[in-house]
Amino acid sequence: MPKTRNMILIRDERGEIIGAQVEEPLDGGVQAFITPAQPAHTLHRISDVPTKMFELGNPDEFHAVFSKHCNSALEAITQISADELRLNLIRMQAAQQKKSN
Repeated sequence: MPKTRNMILIRDERGEIIGAQVEEPLDGGVQAFITPAQPAHTLHRISDVPTKMFELGNPDEFHAVFSKHCNSALEAITQISADELRLNLIRMQAAQQKKSN
């Protein structure tokens, strides 16, 4: 397993993290993305999240550690749009299809 992973996160209108997801599946399985539910929510990509965080079994503990990491790694966070995620998904699917042909 890689030591870091990229994640997608959603922040609410107050800037609180309300959703997070690993961007690329490890096993090449189904790819899906979280998207904001409200217009005031924003979508972000954070790079180089330590995979040891994913071992935290308690959701509240994960949220606290992940939020702290995000607040200290501001340079690793970029705001993105749902359209960017869709285009990335299309590119990834095309690359996977090309590999299987």
